[in-house]
Amino acid sequence: MTSIILLSLLSGMMFGISGIAYRVGTLGNVQPNQCGVGLSVIGFVGFGLLGLQEWQHLDWRLLLILTVTGCVQYLVMVLLRYALKIGPLSPAWCAVSLGFIPVIIYAAICCGEKLSVFQYVSIAATVGAIVSASFSGEENNESKKSSSRWNKIVYCIVLLLLLLFNSTLSVTLKLCSNLTFAGSTVTYKSACGNVILSLIYFFIMTLGAIDLTLKREWVFNRYACYAPALLALGACSAFILQLYLVDRAPAVIVFALSSTVSILTAALLSVGVFKEKITRAWYFTIGFSILAIILNR
Repeated sequence: MTSIILLSLLSGMMFGISGIAYRVGTLGNVQPNQCGVGLSVIGFVGFGLLGLQEWQHLDWRLLLILTVTGCVQYLVMVLLRYALKIGPLSPAWCAVSLGFIPVIIYAAICCGEKLSVFQYVSIAATVGAIVSASFSGEENNESKKSSSRWNKIVYCIVLLLLLLFNSTLSVTLKLCSNLTFAGSTVTYKSACGNVILSLIYFFIMTLGAIDLTLKREWVFNRYACYAPALLALGACSAFILQLYLVDRAPAVIVFALSSTVSILTAALLSVGVFKEKITRAWYFTIGFSILAIILNR
C-alpha cells in the first residue's frame, strides 16, 4: 500500500506540473484549448504506439464509451471558457477541481469501495484546499462580472456541468477496470489500457483543432511549443500512473489524493516559480492539502 500511495502522490505532482503549463501558455497568449490540442497530439500518438498490440482487441462497446468520454472531455474546455465569460474564475476552478467526487461515489455504489472515517475527513480537507486555492488572488475579478438573476442561474448550471463532465475520464478509467469483454473475464483496462487513453486524446485533439481553426485562434510562438510540451510531460505521466493504479487501489486514493497533491504542487510552484503573492487563501490551501494527505489512509 505504501508504494501505491507514493505513486498516487507522484501522479498528483505531475498533474500539478501540467496545471502550471497552462500558466506558461498565457505568457504567449496561447489559449488553454490550444495547449490541450498539443497535449492530445502527443497523447494520441504516444499511447497509441505503446498500445500497438492492443488495437486488435478494440470492440464497438469500448469505442462507444471512449467516443462519448472524449467528446465530453472537450466540452469541459468549452464550458470553462463560457463560465469565465459570465462569472469569476474562482467557482469555475473549484468545480473543475472537484471532479474526483463523482468517481468516488461511482466506486462506492458500483464497485463496493468503502471509505474510512479518516478518508471522509480527508475528502472534506481536499474540498477545503480546492476552495481555498480557487479564491487565491481572484477577489478583484468578482466585481467585473454581471450579477443578474438569469446569469446566476446559467452560471450555476454551467458549474454543475463542469463538475460532472470533468469527472468522466476518471469514471471511464474506473469503469474499464471492471467492465469485461463479452464472454470473457478480461477487463477493458488490462487488454486496451493504452488504447483507451489514445482514443480519448484523439477526440479531444480533433474537436479542439476544428474549434481553433473555425475561430481562427491559433497562436504560433515559442510558448505554443513550451506549454503543450510541459503539459504533455505532466498529464501523460500522471495518466500513466493512474492507469496503473486504477484497479489496484480505491478511487479515494487514486483520484482524491492525486487531486490534493496537484493543488499543493501548483500552489507551491506558482509562488516559487512565478513569484505570485502569498495570500491568506494560499496558506489555507497548503494547510488543507497537507491535512488531506495525512488523513487519506
